[in-house]
Amino acid sequence: MAEIALKEFIDAEQLRTDVSINITNLDDAMVNQAGLFVHYASMTIKARKQYERLKSTVEIIESKLYAQYRQQMIADGIKVTEAQIDNAIKTDKQWVGAQSKLIEAQSIWKMCEAAENALGMRKDMVLELARDRRKEREGELRVSELHEQRDKVIEMLREAKK
Repeated sequence: MAEIALKEFIDAEQLRTDVSINITNLDDAMVNQAGLFVHYASMTIKARKQYERLKSTVEIIESKLYAQYRQQMIADGIKVTEAQIDNAIKTDKQWVGAQSKLIEAQSIWKMCEAAENALGMRKDMVLELARDRRKEREGELRVSELHEQRDKVIEMLREAKK
């Protein structure tokens, strides 16, 4: 089997940057959220596709090795059992290498899913921060209104004393 090259879809440092939130600029975070999510969701799709293709390749390798070991054992005059063939396949370097690549491809796919989930968490955090900011502004407006009302009352009292 030719060496199977796997593509890493996620750069951990870039992901760390992309999921971070600058609380002084929530507007940018909100505007960029959907685009970031789509980007990482597409990486998940590509990683899953890579995994599924490799999984099919491993199944083909298993089938070819099964036929090869079965014929070889029969030619050697060995009474063939499924367990013997299974053991021969699972110790074959080609199968072991393919399984290792399959596990690696699955890890890449799961990392992409984790990144996609992190973007979902980021969305929740951005929304919560935006709600908090809105509440703070509402509080500031109420305080400002109370100051204005106080000033009007003081002015009215001054006018009444005259």
